[in-house]
Amino acid sequence: MFETSKKLYMVLELLTGGELFDRIVAKGSYSEKEASAVTKDIASALKYLHSVNVVHRDLKVRTR
Repeated sequence: MFETSKKLYMVLELLTGGELFDRIVAKGSYSEKEASAVTKDIASALKYLHSVNVVHRDLKVRTR
């Protein structure tokens, strides 16, 4: 953790559980209900982080 006059930075260890994209591919398919639940959970987590002024700087969208 380190701080400048305007920002606080937290450096966290790498989590090696894999990427969401890889889990989606391995599962093969998600029903609309399952996809909706996962999307809602992710959006809810990001909304909470933003409400406490935390920004996740490693979100990615993969296209193929």
